[in-house]
Amino acid sequence: MICRTAAVVLITSLGDGWRPTSEGSIESETHAVRCHWADAEDEARCDDVLAYVANAWDVQVDAIGFQAPMLTDEDGVLDIYISNEYTYGGAYVYGPGTDEDSGDGLSGCHAYMALDPSIRDDELESYVAHEFQHVLQYATDFREPSYPIWEGVAEAATQWTLGPPYGDYTSPLFYAADFQEEPWAGILADSGILDTDYGLYSYYEYGSILWFLYLEHHFGDGTGVSAAELWLSMAQEGAPNEPDVLDAHDTLTGDWQEAVLGIQLERAWIATEANPAWAGDYDSEAMAVDITAVADGLPAELSPEIAPFTTGVVYFQLEGLEAGEDLELVVEGSQDIDWGLVLTDGSTHATVLGGTTTWTGTGTDPLTIGVVHLGAPDWDADSNIRKTQQDFTLHLQSLGLSDGGDGGGDAGSADGTGGGEEPRDCGCASPLTPLGWIGLPVLLGLLGRRRS
Repeated sequence: MICRTAAVVLITSLGDGWRPTSEGSIESETHAVRCHWADAEDEARCDDVLAYVANAWDVQVDAIGFQAPMLTDEDGVLDIYISNEYTYGGAYVYGPGTDEDSGDGLSGCHAYMALDPSIRDDELESYVAHEFQHVLQYATDFREPSYPIWEGVAEAATQWTLGPPYGDYTSPLFYAADFQEEPWAGILADSGILDTDYGLYSYYEYGSILWFLYLEHHFGDGTGVSAAELWLSMAQEGAPNEPDVLDAHDTLTGDWQEAVLGIQLERAWIATEANPAWAGDYDSEAMAVDITAVADGLPAELSPEIAPFTTGVVYFQLEGLEAGEDLELVVEGSQDIDWGLVLTDGSTHATVLGGTTTWTGTGTDPLTIGVVHLGAPDWDADSNIRKTQQDFTLHLQSLGLSDGGDGGGDAGSADGTGGGEEPRDCGCASPLTPLGWIGLPVLLGLLGRRRS
């Protein structure tokens, strides 16, 4: 199955004035957009491209509220090129990475889009919607170094722009499986880290669309306004990059730790009977479980195969816990880290800030337990995510049958509210180097790839 995905590529050899070859162009009658072609055979496709970008502009800028494109280059329009220069069968957006409007409070610059002529007709609109979002991101905060908020939001914006249903070739949720398969990586890591450090080839940051759909469900109105707020609230003029991406999540949700506990709970429902509403029709990939234990074997000490990064989670499952049987859970790890727990058996659930709680069995198997790394109190999101991995041991101990009750301890309801101790409300080529501090020109693109 062929699908498109994205890659972020640092380009140091292209000057600010470099543009793909253009043999002709046509301008939109309704928007400040011009479509160029390098081959006369592609001239007719510009009509479709202009229509698609006009729709994306109307939805993402005028309806949702993302920052409009900066039109500060020589011709004062958004240029789109149908070209095979650097597109490699896909597409990219290029911005010079220079703040072009001093005093507006943003780190914004113009950008242009290039689309490979080999892109299928039935995929072209999704390419345009995704790439147009990158144009808006360049106009807002090109300094932001976190991959997921670039690519996950661009995938989500494609869905908000085009609306489901999707075919096999166009679904923005196609790479959500990669996000589910490596839950320990959290919401700040990316495919470059996973590939370089662990040999895990993935499109992780594009699969993080699940995180942004979760946020929109709980903190938006369903149209994408939460993502627009995220981008604007993390924007700043100049360096350092403060506020950073977690600051923006904090602004949106009121407490980023609560929100992370929420997504790590609710993603455990995907591909189960409790599949969350925000996941829509996506139900093909359950989150990865590290270890499955059985109640007959308690007490038990469980440690992860790969330790979680900050915001990451490691899932365990426990089978055979009797109805009314009290389970004590204790996370033993660094005292400098805020730990969290999420627990669900499908019908009952709890989220816990802190590494200790009890759970009363409901007789429903299995009990899924997630240990969440919520970071050190002084950790900054722009610090090296690789240095935040923390090993831990989860101690499980049966306390015997309780005197009664419905089970589940202080579990919350199925609407995403939490319980337990201190309950929390849940309100391309191969992957390349992370963005880092984007002072260099960058390409953000969608490259035609197969997912193995």
